[in-house]
Order: sequence, then structure tokens, then C-alpha cells
Amino acid sequence: MDRAQKLDLGTFLVRVPSVEDLLIMKVVAHRPKDDLDVLTLLSHYPAADIGRVRYWVGAFAEILDQPELLEHLEQQVTRARPRS
Repeated sequence: MDRAQKLDLGTFLVRVPSVEDLLIMKVVAHRPKDDLDVLTLLSHYPAADIGRVRYWVGAFAEILDQPELLEHLEQQVTRARPRS
């Protein structure tokens, strides 16, 4: 929640995750819809801190004993940003 961004919708304020935190959640969930969302987010937010995403996805991959999560992230990054 500390990293959440505040979005003013006029009558109320909504907290939303940073793009990096949303990417982390989507990569870890690893559902087909999440995979599409990851590609879209990577394409639309080129300034996203991919190093932070890699770090946390790597940590979750280790804890969950799912090294393929980090490998999959790298594939998604390459697809969305061929030169990253």
C-alpha cells in the first residue's frame, strides 16, 4: 500500500498499484489473461522499472519453487521490448 498511487476520480480517491507492482502480480499469477496484460503494460509503460520487477518476480519464483516465472518474464520483456 505504501507504493500505491492515488487516483482522483472526482468524488473519491482510489489507490492503485504502481505499474511495476501490477506487473509483478500479473507475472506471478501467470494466467493467459495476465500474460496478455503483461505484454500490454510493458508496451505502454516503457519507463517501468524492469529491474524492480525482475527482482521481485525472482524472489517469488524462488519462494514458490517456480523458476519458470522469471524465465517467462524475460520472454515477455523481449517480446514487448526487443532491445531491453
